[in-house]
Amino acid sequence: MLFIFIVFISSVFAGNGLNVQNQLLLMPYPSSVSFQWKSPLAIALTSSIQLNVKSTCNTDCMNFLKSNFNHTISFPLQQQTGLQDFKVSLFKEIDLPRITPSVSSVITDVVVELSSSNPMPKLQIGFDESYILEVTTNSISIKAVTVYGARHAFETLLQLIRISSNKFVISQLPIKISDAPRFKWRGLMVDPSRNPLSPLIV
Repeated sequence: MLFIFIVFISSVFAGNGLNVQNQLLLMPYPSSVSFQWKSPLAIALTSSIQLNVKSTCNTDCMNFLKSNFNHTISFPLQQQTGLQDFKVSLFKEIDLPRITPSVSSVITDVVVELSSSNPMPKLQIGFDESYILEVTTNSISIKAVTVYGARHAFETLLQLIRISSNKFVISQLPIKISDAPRFKWRGLMVDPSRNPLSPLIV
C-alpha cells in the first residue's frame, strides 16, 4: 500500500516544473499571453485602486462592473494588506521567479472600455465574453465587448498581483493578455446530499 501511495505522489508531481516554465501562473491559462520573462520592470497598486469606465454604461451596467471589481480586486487587496508574500508552490521551479521588482509608477485606477452599444445584454449562449488586458509601466487597461468579458479580465488581473516589500506589484512588464471562454456552456454542480432537490427544480 505504501508503495502505491509513493508511486501516486511521484506521478502527481513529476514534470510540474517543466510544464509551466516561462509561463505566467494563470488559471485557466489564456489563449494569448505576451510578457517579458523575469523582467523586473513593474508597477505598484494600492488597495484603494479605483474602477474607471471610459464607455457609455447605464446604471445596471455600472453597478455590475463595480460589484465585480470590488469583489474580485478591491476586497482581496484590502484583506491582504500587511501580509507577507506567499509561495504559490512548494516547488520553486513552478513558483514565480524570484524577482526584485523595479517599480516605475503607482497605478490608481483600472481603465475599462466596452465596445458594444449594448454592453450588458441578457447573457445567452454565443454572446461575446472576450477581453484584452494590458499592463504597462503607466496603466492597466481592459478592452471588452461586454461587461462579461470585463469580469473575466478582473479575474485574470488579480492573479498577476504579488506582494513585494509590503507593496502590491505586477512585474514582467509589459503584459498583454487576450482571452475568451473556451466553451459555450457552463458547468453546474448540484449538491443535494443535505438538501434533496426534485428533478423539476434541477
